[in-house]
Amino acid sequence: MRARLLIASFAIVTAIATYLLLPGADERVAMLIREGKYHEAISQLEGQRAAGDKRPITVALLARAYRASGEFEHAVDLMESYVTSRPDDPAAFAALAGLYGIQERPEAAMAALARQVELAPTRENISRLAAVYRIHGRFDDEIALLDRQRSRVDLGGDDLVRIGEFLAAKGETAGATAALLRADKDLPSDQERGRVLLFDLLVSAGRSHEAAERARSWLIAWRKPWIAIRLVRSLARMAPGPDLDRLIEVAVRLHPEATFYLGKAVAEDGAKGSASRLLRGWLSAQASPAADDLHGFLAAARATGDADLLWQSFAKVLANRAAFEAQAFLAEALADQFGDAAIAPFRSRLDVAALSTRPLFAARLALQERNLELAQLVLRKVDLKSLSRGERRRWISLLSASSSDEIAFRILSGSWHRGEMPIELLPDYVAMATRLGHTNEQILAVAALARH
Repeated sequence: MRARLLIASFAIVTAIATYLLLPGADERVAMLIREGKYHEAISQLEGQRAAGDKRPITVALLARAYRASGEFEHAVDLMESYVTSRPDDPAAFAALAGLYGIQERPEAAMAALARQVELAPTRENISRLAAVYRIHGRFDDEIALLDRQRSRVDLGGDDLVRIGEFLAAKGETAGATAALLRADKDLPSDQERGRVLLFDLLVSAGRSHEAAERARSWLIAWRKPWIAIRLVRSLARMAPGPDLDRLIEVAVRLHPEATFYLGKAVAEDGAKGSASRLLRGWLSAQASPAADDLHGFLAAARATGDADLLWQSFAKVLANRAAFEAQAFLAEALADQFGDAAIAPFRSRLDVAALSTRPLFAARLALQERNLELAQLVLRKVDLKSLSRGERRRWISLLSASSSDEIAFRILSGSWHRGEMPIELLPDYVAMATRLGHTNEQILAVAALARH
């Protein structure tokens, strides 16, 4: 009898030892869930609950199994039961929020996430709740949450930007600036949002040097001309001076195609001195500026209202014998603005190569000097089809001024018979033929007009 008891006791001890060496019951159920054996796990856990197992871990595992199997109603009921017994478990509230989200119950999900933040106000949890508030249009709640947390040293860059934007809108510029300065350290280098607002706040607070220094590094990272223009113009309007010049220098180095637009815009924004310095620097760097660039330069220079800039630029290109195209261009621009007599002292320095690039201007100067033969010679060589409509009107006007009707008619007649006359000059040709009594030419020209 005693021997049988010993044997039985040994068997029981062995069974207990064997069980203890196996994974725990809860872990075994968790393994079933991980292996996708959801219904087996549910059956075992429901059996445990029926036998009186009310432990929170059992409830949590069962909720997990129901969720994995797609039975979300059961999962929600169980997780709500779980958080009732474990109201201080932030992970449980995060899981419950996820279930509410699947059920499309955003208000319940936000409430669960809010409780999670109360229990575990980590940077990630705060950012997640703020994002959910924003997605669902609860901006007041989002801002209130971020405002409560803004003293945290680990708040994310995007959240700090939202705080900065909110405080700036309320007129709390000091708080907004502080939040955005913190954000600037954390944001990706290519992000503009938040930084442009920070720039404006710093400039408005009289911290234009700091704003310009930060902007210089931002522009190098962004490589976007429209933002460079935006920041330069903002500084030009609010704080022109050396900081503006340095920022312009960076902007045009990165985006040289924006040089003339910037010069004109900055001048119109009131920073005429900076615009003049930019344009002088551009011209000094050009060995032989092209006509298209000179058009942009001239428009920007005129916006500065700085007559000295125009004359100094003209003197500079006159000293550069290779810049003959620029010489003629600026000479004509100055003559247009100040009259032909204004450039008379420089006429001898404009050689044939320079004037040949602008034949209408050359003819105009010849007329001023009463050299009618030279004016006619220049006008005869002009390719009329290469001229714009306005230039063609100037050509016919110069031709009429430099010759008699008969000479002008012969020149026009030769051009027409060679097929070189643009159609808009035919009415002038008809008028001359009529005045001079060239009836046949008049009839032929009118017929040609009718065909068009």
